[in-house]
Amino acid sequence: AKPVQMSNCLYVEGQVTDATGQDRAITLMFALPVDAVGWKWHDDIRHFRVIEKGKEYTNCVNIHTGSNGLLSLYPFGSVNGGSDGLALAIDMDLPAQYRIAYNSSLKLLFIAYDFGLTKETDNFPGSAPFKFVIYRTDPKWGFRSAARKLYEIFPAHFTCRSKDQGIWMPFTDVSMVQGWEDFGFKYHEGINNVPFDDSANILSFRYTEPSTWWMRMDPKIERTHENIMKLLHDHAEGAGDPRMQRQAESVIVSGSFDEQGRYQYLVRDTPWCNGAVFSSNPNPYMPGDSEAKMSWNEEIKQRLYGSEAKGVQDGEYLDSLEGYVTADENFRREHFHHVTVPLTFSASSRKPVIHKALSVYEFSKWLAQDIHDMGKLMFANSVPHRFAFLSPFFDVMGTEMDWVGSDGSWRPASDNWMNFKRTMCYQKPYLFLMNTRFERFTPDLVEKYFLRSLFYGMFPGMFSHNASDDPYWRNPDLYNRDRHLFKRYIPMIKMVAEAGWEPVTHALSDNETVYVERFGPDAGGNVYFTLLNDSSEAQEAHITIMSADLNLVSPEAVEDLISGENIKTSRDGGQTKLEIKMSPEQVRLFNFKNKSI
Repeated sequence: AKPVQMSNCLYVEGQVTDATGQDRAITLMFALPVDAVGWKWHDDIRHFRVIEKGKEYTNCVNIHTGSNGLLSLYPFGSVNGGSDGLALAIDMDLPAQYRIAYNSSLKLLFIAYDFGLTKETDNFPGSAPFKFVIYRTDPKWGFRSAARKLYEIFPAHFTCRSKDQGIWMPFTDVSMVQGWEDFGFKYHEGINNVPFDDSANILSFRYTEPSTWWMRMDPKIERTHENIMKLLHDHAEGAGDPRMQRQAESVIVSGSFDEQGRYQYLVRDTPWCNGAVFSSNPNPYMPGDSEAKMSWNEEIKQRLYGSEAKGVQDGEYLDSLEGYVTADENFRREHFHHVTVPLTFSASSRKPVIHKALSVYEFSKWLAQDIHDMGKLMFANSVPHRFAFLSPFFDVMGTEMDWVGSDGSWRPASDNWMNFKRTMCYQKPYLFLMNTRFERFTPDLVEKYFLRSLFYGMFPGMFSHNASDDPYWRNPDLYNRDRHLFKRYIPMIKMVAEAGWEPVTHALSDNETVYVERFGPDAGGNVYFTLLNDSSEAQEAHITIMSADLNLVSPEAVEDLISGENIKTSRDGGQTKLEIKMSPEQVRLFNFKNKSI
């Protein structure tokens, strides 16, 4: 490994190489000696743990490969105490299976990589490359400072290309919605009416679901392995229509193998397909009729974006990107030759294996290069959930979820879950689709949904209870019922989100259940602070805004833009203080002005 001193970090780039000529499963660790007992280990922008003796601190998800199945949720980890703060981060331009942690027994801040080594990886035979950085952080702001500095070290990973923002329309032709102008539509998943979208200043995206092929089957056919494989090969040999043949051919080339060398699939009966869904490797560097070349090629590019295209399409939409129905492990050794990122290894057999997320990374990066070169945008569903390193290649991200229980109870996502999305998107738009039974999603819950989205600067949208049937936007009774809520709150969310979220708030709350976030300054010098009482009880809080640090005007009172209430302020040196009362789950929005803009 060779470290390079940069102005704001130490950049470490290296490669580990096998000397035996055999397949290997190894864990490579870089450890930084630091006595951080009594310091803080940060799990996200709002949650930390005080480091005690004899413990290890990390924030990981299970991806079912490697030495212990774990991958760090965030691309960075940080500790701070006193006047010191330190962070380790991967370069997301070269991901792998990694863990960032602090071990207080060994007094080490470390990054550990799980690598599968084999001479069949042609781009680095018997090897695994890696890149990470070490940098100092401001201990006053902990994880928030670590995020802020990561954006500075890798600005291209966090560039906001879609500055005019709004809500997500799944599939439905926007022109069919009565009074569509009231709802704030901006991102259309689908190209069923591109000319209208162009006229309405709505961005339209072509739908692709890489990594999967949903193969429909006659319900009368027994779902045996033999029957499924026969149908796959029949399609590949031209037994069905040409599109089915092309999809089957791509599975023959790109299909993911299990450890026994069999194609991996799941039998599923869904509203959109009753049959088998195959796991495919979308690596774009494989030869032949691959998944990637079916999804994106010169013919598609010219048809959709060339001079003969019908209207101006704005980019590519990738669905189910983190692969909720796809196999984690791909043992297909002929695929090893074409990887551009390191292999990991099976948690059980210790054999080298491709993790699906790294293949999706390769496809996303490859496609994004072409799309961005055309001045177009990348839009992803289900990103980021577990794989932060996919985020740099997308300009618009979002997810489908259901915050309403079967009994009609309100079950919003956790703050930790929301913080991860906000941190990895930085100022890029993040969008929601509510997939629920809308008869249970009463207007009071819709308002709660909109307000919670406003706090995080995210855009709330609606879809279908099963992501297919009876969509919200084809039911005028539903959207007319909620129209007033869209008209009231979407402009506020747009105002806040476009001002740009900043991790370092320069604002503090003395009540741990009353959160505060900052957005801006925008081009007009507006700085917005959002507050959320994330509890089921009324709360009081003292809010301190470091107005001198942000060069803000400190007025005698500030208006809550949601409730209209005027809150008196007091000044203490370079600080502005507010005493706030908040009802359960209340959200407040304040606007301050930057003096110099």
